[in-house]
Amino acid sequence: MTNSRNARIAAWGAAAALALPLMMAASPATAATPDDPENGPYWAVPAEQIGVVGFTIRSQIGQDALGTLTATQSCGITNYEFSGSAAALQGKSPAELAEIAEQLDLNVPSIGVSGTDLSDRIDEVAEAANLLGAKFVRISGSGTEPAQFEAIAANMEAAGIALAPHGIRVAYHNHGEVFPVLSNGKTGLEILAENTTPERVGFELDLYWAVAAGADPVEIIQQFPGRFPLFHVKDRKDGTFATVGQGDIDFQRIFAYRELAGVEWYFIENDQPQPDGITSACESYAYLTTSPAVDEAGIPLTVEVDGAGSLALTVAYFGAGVDLGDSTRVGDALRYTAQLPKISVTDTRRDDRGWSVTGQSSDFTSGAHGFTGDHLGWTPSLLKGETGVTAGAAVAGTLAGGPGLAIPAYLAQAGEDSVRGTTVVGAELELLLPAETETGRYAGTLTVSLFAED
Repeated sequence: MTNSRNARIAAWGAAAALALPLMMAASPATAATPDDPENGPYWAVPAEQIGVVGFTIRSQIGQDALGTLTATQSCGITNYEFSGSAAALQGKSPAELAEIAEQLDLNVPSIGVSGTDLSDRIDEVAEAANLLGAKFVRISGSGTEPAQFEAIAANMEAAGIALAPHGIRVAYHNHGEVFPVLSNGKTGLEILAENTTPERVGFELDLYWAVAAGADPVEIIQQFPGRFPLFHVKDRKDGTFATVGQGDIDFQRIFAYRELAGVEWYFIENDQPQPDGITSACESYAYLTTSPAVDEAGIPLTVEVDGAGSLALTVAYFGAGVDLGDSTRVGDALRYTAQLPKISVTDTRRDDRGWSVTGQSSDFTSGAHGFTGDHLGWTPSLLKGETGVTAGAAVAGTLAGGPGLAIPAYLAQAGEDSVRGTTVVGAELELLLPAETETGRYAGTLTVSLFAED
């Protein structure tokens, strides 16, 4: 057989659950900018950090919460920010939403409550957040005088102290009120920032309302670096709301400063979604997760093969690398998992030859420490298969009794009688490490190769 093309995919893993996630590795002082040739010009949003604000799908949730969340989940959205009060979020009790979230395996990293909830019902706020697993509690404030923002800051700071033992941080969601200069010569945002502790209180920057107020989100981020763990990603066209990607806001320019901002979650929002909230949310998600530089099939890595037609391998966009995430304890081992980017093989040849795709892992290193690639395994699957194509067998890592991916293993194979067309394959990656592995950020490479059968 002839090796026709290799695609190298960088992967990161952490040897301890406390290791910093990839996005947190850079400090604000060295954060990338749009002029950084190593990271521009496209600033992909990690799909696992994208969510939707419950307000966008409020009408549908009120009619059928389970059906609505199932529908948005089907287009890829698994993170949600519900809002309302400590007693009722999107008209549903926190317990009811928590039950649905558990049933659908959804994540609720943030909830929105009222300022009165923070001042008078902080125990109920903590209970609701803990029930849903939220690590952020945000409020939407208002004010026109310095004293009003000072009072809001005091309320949030006190709430931040009360919620800190639960691992919860308070955030302020802006409309246009925080940007004008007030009677004391400061903006509301300056007053809130100066009178709160960053570790306890952050901001949820609503990009629509910042632009609508005549403010520049990039300048805001530069003025208050590290204070924006949450974004409301909301578009604007002709002075009103638009589905993300269908308006005039230059999100790429803003996202280029995400490390400086300290953003952890990008919540899609549309106050007046058209034709409905589910459609707007899903179209927004598709825009945020599709690179303008490549088509939906991914990055073309094409090779000419003898004979009419061609055989081509494409790899879906995967950003800077594949993050193997946080660990779970399995006996005496640490387990990390991730999804392999979608691999597409397009075969338009006219002769009767098959093909195969294999994968092989390098060793992982972190400074002077490391571990071998045979600790990594995978379970391949056909996502879109033509007749005559089969997924490769599952390969377990060495700690699970398998050979691991230090030696090449099949991701997919097509026989001589396979139907020509496009096949899409994926795989769940599983990394098992000894529990005593040295703490650190380990980097390795997975090489995916396409072979044309002789």
